[in-house]
Amino acid sequence: SGCALSGGLDSGVLLALLAEEAPRPLALTLADDFTDGDELAATRSLAEHCGAALEVLTIREEDLPDHLEATVLACEEAIWNGRAVARHLFFRAARKTGVTALLSGVGADEVLWGNPPALLELPRHVEAERVLAETVLTPEARAKLPAEPHTKRMAEDVLTRSRRLVLSHVLPDSTLPPECRTSSAEGIAVHLPYLSAAVAEF
Repeated sequence: SGCALSGGLDSGVLLALLAEEAPRPLALTLADDFTDGDELAATRSLAEHCGAALEVLTIREEDLPDHLEATVLACEEAIWNGRAVARHLFFRAARKTGVTALLSGVGADEVLWGNPPALLELPRHVEAERVLAETVLTPEARAKLPAEPHTKRMAEDVLTRSRRLVLSHVLPDSTLPPECRTSSAEGIAVHLPYLSAAVAEF
């Protein structure tokens, strides 16, 4: 078992807790063509601080198209998450290291209101995605698009409205399928502590 480490606070806390229970735990991080040097440096620093062995699994952008079909089949639905294929290849590479279970920090931002700038930008992204969908889909497919989100009519501030949308749609429809299903397809059990009932209640 090990910890999927991004270099951020959420996965870093999980690695630190894991290190309290298991000496020299394994940390695995996804490095792709979009990973900046500062993020990778933070990952290495966290792993060293926790006394963890670090495996950097590199995924190249040019390899993604060849694995799109396998990722869609593993997710069992259309892919809404642009990084789904890279995540699938990460789990495949992780399995080759012998890992069968991973802690993941997925869900922390959504439950704990992390990353407010991203939440503030969400309405703009939602609108852009809808415009794109209406542009590229066939008339039959466009007719099946849901009505405009009712959240636009809610008298709430943008952060609260965006968090509701993330919890009700983005997390279950976009984030979790590639995290849970592609990992399962590769024989890895992913554990999501931040989505536990205890954390949600807190």
